[in-house]
This record gives sequence, C-alpha cells and structure tokens, in this order.
Amino acid sequence: MKNVPLDLAKSVAAVFALSGFSVACVSGLLWEMNATAVMWRGLVAMAVCFVVGSIAGSVLERLVKEHNTKYEASRPVPQLLRPASQSTTGGGGSGGRATGGEDDDDASEADAKNM
Repeated sequence: MKNVPLDLAKSVAAVFALSGFSVACVSGLLWEMNATAVMWRGLVAMAVCFVVGSIAGSVLERLVKEHNTKYEASRPVPQLLRPASQSTTGGGGSGGRATGGEDDDDASEADAKNM
C-alpha cells in the first residue's frame, strides 16, 4: 500500500465544516424549526466553519512542520561506516574482527604483558 501524504489543512477544514453543519442541523431540529431553514443555516454554518477550519488547519500544519524540522535537527541520523551492500558475515577476511597494523599474535602477546 502506498503512503499517501495527508493534507492536514484540508482534513481539519473538512472536520470543522461537518461539525458546524451537524451542530446547526441538530440545534435547528431541537428548536423545531422549518426543515428548509435548518438546511440553509446548516449550509451557511458549513461554509463559515470550512473557512475557519482552513485557517486553523494551515496554522496546525505549519506548527507540525516546524516541530518536525527542529526534532530532526536535534537528532541527526548517524552516517553508516560502510555501504549496506557489504555484509559483515561470510566472505573470509578477518571473520568480522577489526585488524590493526600489528599481527594478531603480537597484539595478544602485548596485551598479556601489560596485565
């Protein structure tokens, strides 16, 4: 499944609009208003709430982007020491151990003398 980017401003605007429409319809029905008046007021409330939701969504989207930028800057991703195509197992070599300039036997003898 593909990752579809979410447009936060449009999503918030749609939620605001539907909420405004729902509140206008329910309150109109509770006040026993004419159905035509309830629908017109619901549509007006939807339009107004969509504009308010667009503004709120844009502000929220900008805040999220700024937070993510600061978060990524404070926690950088470490660089890989070797390309991913090289495996650490198999292939002979040093068997996964790091080797220095000295011969391995000489290094272990030097470690034994230091103890």
